Amino acid sequence: MKIVAIGDIHGRDLWKPIVEAEPDADHYVFIGDYFDRSERSPTEQVRNFEDILEWKQGRTRADVSLLLGNHDYYYLPEIGMTGLGGYSEEEAALISEALGRHLDELHICRRIGPCLFSHAGIGVPFLDATFGPRLDGPVDSRPVPATLASDRYGGADSLRTGWSLATLEDQLDAHFRLRPADFDFCGDEPHGDDITQGPLWIRPKSLVMSTLGTLSREVVQVFGHTPTRSITHLSQMTMDAFFDIDCLGTSREYLVITGAGAEGRNIPE
Repeated sequence: MKIVAIGDIHGRDLWKPIVEAEPDADHYVFIGDYFDRSERSPTEQVRNFEDILEWKQGRTRADVSLLLGNHDYYYLPEIGMTGLGGYSEEEAALISEALGRHLDELHICRRIGPCLFSHAGIGVPFLDATFGPRLDGPVDSRPVPATLASDRYGGADSLRTGWSLATLEDQLDAHFRLRPADFDFCGDEPHGDDITQGPLWIRPKSLVMSTLGTLSREVVQVFGHTPTRSITHLSQMTMDAFFDIDCLGTSREYLVITGAGAEGRNIPE
């Protein structure tokens, strides 16, 4: 099995030489952030996003997953204007319309073999607060912050029936469709370095802390969101338990995972 994971695009078409260089992949995962303030116009960014979708539809043997990023989140029709995430009011209408038409193509996470892919990473406190205590596997003994369990989620006990790693993809997608506002930025830490943040916002330090002894023993998390100088920067410090791949704008690397391991490869010139 071969997986190609592509970091935050931010309106650029750097994904094209990557997929051309890796035509034999079994899975392609786009980690999100298809839109952003950039040198490219809103029309060009929408065209680039639709090019990805058109390329996806043309795949006959490979599975292609498009994950939702925080920069995309605020252009969703259900969310709307905000001062966070690089939101541009001038670009909103065109991008919002494109995302609305293709919302079914976007997902919160994807699990492939031992790897769990999401935009920023998935922390246990967010899962416990959203769904209730875990139903399978290692149990996180840390209590769910009271403000998360009640205030933020409105005390919706009927939605908090527990979560399972085996069903996590479907649970997160279903909850996102039902209550997209639950995936908004939260907390007082302005950069999102808080273990209670959700899978569009959490930062690597908090992600590692929030999964110690639980998810970190069961899956390798692959994510973007936080710019890094290279793919190996975080993976080496965590013994390949976490891969931050938001480096298309720095080292110009993407991640390739095979049975032999994981490696960062440079975008072909």
